[in-house]
Amino acid sequence: GVGVADLLVARLVEMPGIRVVERRRLDLLLSEQRLAGGGDTTAHVLRARYIITGSVTRFGTEERRGLGALGAGFGLGALGFKRPKTQVALTARIIDATTGEVIASVTGSGTSRKGGGILLGGIGGGVGGGVAIGSSEFRASALGEATERAVEALAGAITAKRALME
Repeated sequence: GVGVADLLVARLVEMPGIRVVERRRLDLLLSEQRLAGGGDTTAHVLRARYIITGSVTRFGTEERRGLGALGAGFGLGALGFKRPKTQVALTARIIDATTGEVIASVTGSGTSRKGGGILLGGIGGGVGGGVAIGSSEFRASALGEATERAVEALAGAITAKRALME
């Protein structure tokens, strides 16, 4: 979720009229305020009118496999294929910082059909290991492509709700 939030922040920062405060910076400001004995609210400290929170509601791949015969007359065995469908779904809530009221709830989803391949004899290989969300390897992957599309869709949905925030 943190990596996806970073991608969304990068998109929102590019949008005119939207100011974004990093959460870690917000926590530091509030800690300093508590030490100083201030009683102001988060909204007052930042002069924020709205807060956006959200979650990752889907983050994964489903794979469909098909089978066929390869060289049936020659006894070469089975031929198969796999078609992955990678999906990412994000949900965000736009909250009025002074009242706590949820002004809007928006979603963004992305799909990638990258990958797939041919399986001989029903045996296929896979790739394991971890990759950082901000890395070029992740962005080039099916999961990265689906995530980028979901973030773009969510940023667009947030922008579409700007009329509610004025």
